[in-house]
Amino acid sequence: MKCELYVYFFLSLPHGDEGCIGFAVRLNQGFLRKLFGLVEKYDRIKAKALLSLGGDVRMKRETKEKYIYPAVLKGCVVVAGVIVFFIIYRFDQVEQAAGRLLDILMPFVYGGVLAYLLRPVCAFLERGLLRCMEGRVRQNLARKLAGGLSIAGSLTFFLVLTYTLLALVLPQVLESLVYVAKMLPELLNRATLWTEELVGDDVSKQEMIENLSSMLSINLMDWVTSDFMPDVQMILAELSSRVWNIFILAKNILIGLVVCAYLLSGRRRMKKQGKLILLGVFGKEWSDKILEELRFVDSMFVGFINGKLIDSLIIGVLCFAVMNVFNWPLAVLVSTIIGVTNIIPFFGPFIGAVPSALLMLIYGPWQMIYFLVFVLILQQFDGNILGPKILGNTTGLQSFWVLFSITLFGGLFGLAGMVVGVPFFAVLYDLIKKLVIWALKKRKIDV
Repeated sequence: MKCELYVYFFLSLPHGDEGCIGFAVRLNQGFLRKLFGLVEKYDRIKAKALLSLGGDVRMKRETKEKYIYPAVLKGCVVVAGVIVFFIIYRFDQVEQAAGRLLDILMPFVYGGVLAYLLRPVCAFLERGLLRCMEGRVRQNLARKLAGGLSIAGSLTFFLVLTYTLLALVLPQVLESLVYVAKMLPELLNRATLWTEELVGDDVSKQEMIENLSSMLSINLMDWVTSDFMPDVQMILAELSSRVWNIFILAKNILIGLVVCAYLLSGRRRMKKQGKLILLGVFGKEWSDKILEELRFVDSMFVGFINGKLIDSLIIGVLCFAVMNVFNWPLAVLVSTIIGVTNIIPFFGPFIGAVPSALLMLIYGPWQMIYFLVFVLILQQFDGNILGPKILGNTTGLQSFWVLFSITLFGGLFGLAGMVVGVPFFAVLYDLIKKLVIWALKKRKIDV
């Protein structure tokens, strides 16, 4: 208390009173010496503590880098190897379990694919509705109304389009198939007469053609009576006995529509949640890179698939219009084949042209020749004018890699693999290219 009074008195004295100041300093020299000693001691203890803490942190970091991280990595490699070995050794059971899980989640698969395809339509409708409501309705209410109406409009668009295609195309296709089945013997006779006229008076060739046509007719009738009709009856019997499977399919489609509506309504919230997860797991730098790659994947798949669907629809409509103008038979059936197979890149035009040309051959060889010329012109128009206008250079792949991806994924996953394989391989190609560029920059190699 005495030291505190001295300090207070010393500070309260006038600055000109030198005697009082000297008196205060002389009285407090011992106190100030002790105070400064305590401060120096505290500083030394603090410095030692900081050095000790830094050493501990450095030691812990070195321990993690030398021992813990390699051990965890080796453990993960061992676990991954065990899992791969189990999958290979028990492939049948794993495949069965995966199939069972896929069957259970099939409504979500339907809903996810449908929501992904309808997302551009929903966004387009929402933007239009927001522009119409701007200045007339409160902003929050306008967003809610635009979101709900855009989802309802997207689902209505899908249902109306599906019903229209099934109502218009399916009966015509079935009618064309029934007509071809009924008229097949007569059409074969026409083809025989045409070949006889082409051969002329050569008796040996005429006999050979007659024997070949009779053999084809007999074999065809035998196949229809012995194989085709029993197979049709068996299929019908299976369909009638598998009402439960049809019910499950209808249930999956209905649940898929509900899932699609939920995904479209919550797409922004799920996008934010995904960003937060990436930030929490990978940090800002890597999450930005992953998001950039995901945006590229999205633009690749949406641009390619939607563009291909629009392109194939236009090609099918053009084929139907031209066949009606020239009054060619089986216009609906052939146009459907041409339009559907045009979805497949590279091989699609050839896959659609071959059966269509065979159907035209039934009505005469010149009909087939005219049709093949028309298909060639149509595909040139699609490949050089319409396709680049709609798709542009979406994938950025060379023709060799397009052929490779269609062959590989088509062999693995069938028709779906042939359609989705090109954008999927384009994503892999871009990822490998970025990794190669990164490795070259790291090694300071200029290309």
